Amino acid sequence: MAKKKKAKTLRAKKAAKPVRFASGKKVDPAMGMKYTKEAREREIPSAIVLDRVAKTFARLEAYRESSGTPMLDSFLKHVDERGLIQNVLHEPVGAVAVITSKANTVRANHYHKEDAHLCFVVKGRIEYYERPVGSIETPEKFIVQEGYGMYTGPKMEHAMYFPEDTIFLTLGRLSRTPTEYEQDLVRLSVPLMLPKVEVPVPVNTEAPPPPPPAETPTAGAPQEA
Repeated sequence: MAKKKKAKTLRAKKAAKPVRFASGKKVDPAMGMKYTKEAREREIPSAIVLDRVAKTFARLEAYRESSGTPMLDSFLKHVDERGLIQNVLHEPVGAVAVITSKANTVRANHYHKEDAHLCFVVKGRIEYYERPVGSIETPEKFIVQEGYGMYTGPKMEHAMYFPEDTIFLTLGRLSRTPTEYEQDLVRLSVPLMLPKVEVPVPVNTEAPPPPPPAETPTAGAPQEA
């Protein structure tokens, strides 16, 4: 019995040891995997995963071309007395992010060279604007409600305005580590959308002028019957 306990303790200690990568960096498993090139190489077994991700976004791109809109509304739902299950995607992706945005704020105002993403609104609402890179046309506007999404392909200028507090998912094609994300990103010199500025309505705090005094008949003037 004592030997079994000792063996379990040794296995636990071994499992808790920091992982050492080729660069010599150590990552404590309890702190989570750091996004390093070496870590990704260990996590991705082969090019098969990347190929499957590419096929996922090729299907999304084909759907967009055939439908003529970035809007996605075919998310399957299962509702019962316990609540709702809504499947967003059944295929692999390169990155997933949960993003919260406060009312009257704007995100994006950029485009991606190679990356693409599917966004799904968990709560709130998004006013989505887009146009192809280099276009001088007015960006198209789409309203994305809660439980719906939109697809943005590469080389598509886009911006998101949030009229209310919003939570949404972004499922990207490529890795979204800070370095890789910035390398693929091009920020627009002229934004497609800015936060809306409310012009206050002037309030007149001065008291209104008194009404003119009533006319009184003068002496000797004829009186009406």
